[in-house]
Amino acid sequence: MNAEDVLDFWFEELTPQQWYKKDLELDQIISERFGATLNACGKGELSGWRAALSGHLAEVIVLDQFSRNIYRDQPPSLRMQSPGPCSGTGSNLPLQCDRTTGKQKNISLHAVYAQRVTGCS
Repeated sequence: MNAEDVLDFWFEELTPQQWYKKDLELDQIISERFGATLNACGKGELSGWRAALSGHLAEVIVLDQFSRNIYRDQPPSLRMQSPGPCSGTGSNLPLQCDRTTGKQKNISLHAVYAQRVTGCS
């Protein structure tokens, strides 16, 4: 599994309506396809994805969104947390980041998201 597989699934196979809707069948699909990826991300084993902005976005999707699908209706303690905007683990991103607000990174992640959704670059 690589970051591009995550992004392709999230942005091309799913519709935006599916992202936040409770769907037990989709939860099962995500668990089967990305459960091992979630475990690896949670252990920091895929931190190399952060070398590219798109990889960092994939990591956020896995840790924040896929964990919600995989652990639906289970205690929140089982969910993973996304790396912070300028956390020590994410500070090697190849972009400028205001360490007090994380604003630049936030804008950049949204730009990657917008490009994926609209097909514009």
